[in-house]
Amino acid sequence: MKIFSTDEKTNNIKDKLIYPLISLVFWLGLWWIFARCVNTELLLPGPYETFSSLWTLISGSFFWKTCFMSFLRILAGTLSGILCAIICALLCSFSSLISHILTPLSKIIKTTPVASFIILAMLWLGHGVLPSVIAALMVFPPVFQNMLTGIGEIPYAHKKLIRIFRPDLKTRITKIYVPDIMPYFFASVKVSTGLAWKAGIAAEVLAFSPDSIGRQLTEAKNMLETPDLFAWTCAVIIISLAMETLIGFLFSKIRLPKKSERDKHHDTVAA
Repeated sequence: MKIFSTDEKTNNIKDKLIYPLISLVFWLGLWWIFARCVNTELLLPGPYETFSSLWTLISGSFFWKTCFMSFLRILAGTLSGILCAIICALLCSFSSLISHILTPLSKIIKTTPVASFIILAMLWLGHGVLPSVIAALMVFPPVFQNMLTGIGEIPYAHKKLIRIFRPDLKTRITKIYVPDIMPYFFASVKVSTGLAWKAGIAAEVLAFSPDSIGRQLTEAKNMLETPDLFAWTCAVIIISLAMETLIGFLFSKIRLPKKSERDKHHDTVAA
């Protein structure tokens, strides 16, 4: 049972509640000041106008349907990109030839501008599937590279143990590979989730995908409805933060064996 001192409790309250609240008030206040200086909703609506517009959007079923469709497209692309990255990283760990073939591909995807991928994909793919493909492309490089790093950082003692005692595949995965690689995997997924959302919404904007947040952003811009434009942008930010928080919560519930427990298990297998 953990016993926290008064100072520790105070610091926790400051870090988790007071300081974030002060930060929120500061940025909202700065936003309000700039909006008052500009003094026109067409260029910069204030917090009140933006959140009023967001409340109006939330009140209608169309808003939830649009957000849900964008969520499904980008989620499908994110999961597909993660799965492809895992498979490719595992293949690279078994063959140096495959590693030399796939590693440059990952670097090319990482360095190519997102707009280039979107424009090229618009020539080859339908507008509905485009956001999923772009999201998958954005997720692939960080997960792939981190998985390779995690595999490369597996301790030599663990690799030697596998070669000598040849444990079954289930034991290798659950007791050696997963605990060693998962921290790298978790970190890459948390980072790539935000990238997938940004790229996916950008693809929806350029492709004018049906029933999408990106389409609503474009229409709000064309109609000069700047408060709606800000409101949809707020919706994107909120959904993205919610996804990152959800992933972090799920990862926190996954219990990986501690180093002492793994070493004890390895000693048992060796004996």
